[in-house]
Amino acid sequence: LFRSLGHRNSCQQACTRCGEPYSDTTECRIEHPMHKRRFKQGSHGELRHDRYGCEACGLEWVEERNGWHKLVHPSDDEAVRIIGARWCYVGPHTLAKIAPADNRQAKSDSIDLKMSADLQGQLDALPQVAPHVKRLTVTTDSYYEFDSNLTFCSRLPKLKVLHLLDIHVTHLRLNKELTPCLQ
Repeated sequence: LFRSLGHRNSCQQACTRCGEPYSDTTECRIEHPMHKRRFKQGSHGELRHDRYGCEACGLEWVEERNGWHKLVHPSDDEAVRIIGARWCYVGPHTLAKIAPADNRQAKSDSIDLKMSADLQGQLDALPQVAPHVKRLTVTTDSYYEFDSNLTFCSRLPKLKVLHLLDIHVTHLRLNKELTPCLQ
């Protein structure tokens, strides 16, 4: 009876690494954090190969895109094949505390946003849905996005780090009133 109660209680808790419900039967998976990804090399032809490295886990992978000739936008997930380290972390779920310096974990105060049709709406909603965000990364997941025309003027009092990678921003307002903790 004691053992089954302990199991039931642990199933109701969240994994401290990924935030998903704790389970002994599924794997914990963490994507490479956007702000820790580094482009290493690329080649273009009928297929596009982009090699990346991750500063959080030290692993590398290649993203192979073949969408150009199939009339699929090359940043669509369906058009990308991952060769190598797909995940920054793959392993068992845990209830143990993860060291703060271990970037192979989902952090509630850290947000990664990718270019999408609703990106402006996601940026505008941040003060309501994530007022305590400390790190925000916005990127395209491919090449520089000339047509994005985004504006960013949100009040995020806890924001310390802002990464805008390959994104065209038409209006950006960062000041002591809106982002007093920005470094």
